[in-house]
Amino acid sequence: MIRFVARGSCQKTTQHFAEHVGQQIRQAIADRSVDARLLGPAAAPIAKLRGRHRFHLLVSAADGPLLRELVDAATGSLKPPD
Repeated sequence: MIRFVARGSCQKTTQHFAEHVGQQIRQAIADRSVDARLLGPAAAPIAKLRGRHRFHLLVSAADGPLLRELVDAATGSLKPPD
């Protein structure tokens, strides 16, 4: 299982980035036909911490090395917003 946490001072920007990451991972799962599950993005259990909004995603699969490879391919070229 891999958990992503997006943090930022602007709630909308942080949420949009978390959604973009989720779309990239969903696309990678579909392209590779991997038996993986993506949950989220959703507000983190502590949605705001130290003045920063937080959203998280959970990706799980039975094959750990394949999951890491999939996530790396999906997120390797992502650049977070300012």
